[in-house]
Amino acid sequence: MSVNDQVSDTETSLSPGQMLAQARERANLTHEHVAGALHMTVSKVKAIESDEYTKLNVETYIRGYLRAYSALVKIDCAPVLAAYERQVASGGRAIPKAEYVVRPAGERKGFGFILLILGLLALLLLISVWFLGNRIQSEPVLPPVAVASSSSSSVALSPVETVDEAGAVESASQDVSDASSSSAASSALPIAAEHLPVNLSAAAEVQTASQSQLDHLYFVFSDECWLEVSDAQGDVLATNLQQPGSRVALMGQAPFKVKLGKVRSATITLNERPFEVNPPEGVTEVYSFTVGY
Repeated sequence: MSVNDQVSDTETSLSPGQMLAQARERANLTHEHVAGALHMTVSKVKAIESDEYTKLNVETYIRGYLRAYSALVKIDCAPVLAAYERQVASGGRAIPKAEYVVRPAGERKGFGFILLILGLLALLLLISVWFLGNRIQSEPVLPPVAVASSSSSSVALSPVETVDEAGAVESASQDVSDASSSSAASSALPIAAEHLPVNLSAAAEVQTASQSQLDHLYFVFSDECWLEVSDAQGDVLATNLQQPGSRVALMGQAPFKVKLGKVRSATITLNERPFEVNPPEGVTEVYSFTVGY
């Protein structure tokens, strides 16, 4: 037997993984070097050398790995592939086949049914929102019902509201005076008082009471004069230029602070009592003084 026959017999007895492992060792390469050069993991390199093809991908990729590994360690890939084919034919190693995941028809139909249900629910929700919005907009807004008694309606229709307060008070007082002189007028008085608005009568009473508590200040001017008046509460009652013959009637709380531009031209009355102004000697124009208590 020749040397070539012995070498051929030796290669025939080796598995693809053993051939590649011996070639790697002769090239002084580690598993990490091979993994980096072939762009695969170290575990795959070791699986190829140990002929554990179940850890690799499908059959087409295994042949590609064997060719690439053979080229890296610089050996002929034909013996390696031949050894692999013999190994496959002998059934020594299980070769993974391509697996195709087929979803059952029932599962696909179930998923589609779920999508259909969700779509119907969303459609029903939109219809409900639209219907509710239209119903709210279509409901008429009823005006508030005014409930009034016969007496209040007669008061609302009576033209007394257009009369000023002073005239109403004067009419009421005139009715009272007529009632004292005539029995017929006294019988008509409650009817007139009944038709007066309650708020108007109350306002007249409050105004009369407040006026009775205030002090009355009265001016008569014989010449052009500037006038400034403020009461005890600090309220400004008058600030203007008075002409000859003008008369000014003010109401407030005494004492009043008065400033006259020409003191000799004014005659003053406080609560229907004359008030004498005694300016210092030589003062004939602007003079400020106090009127009251």
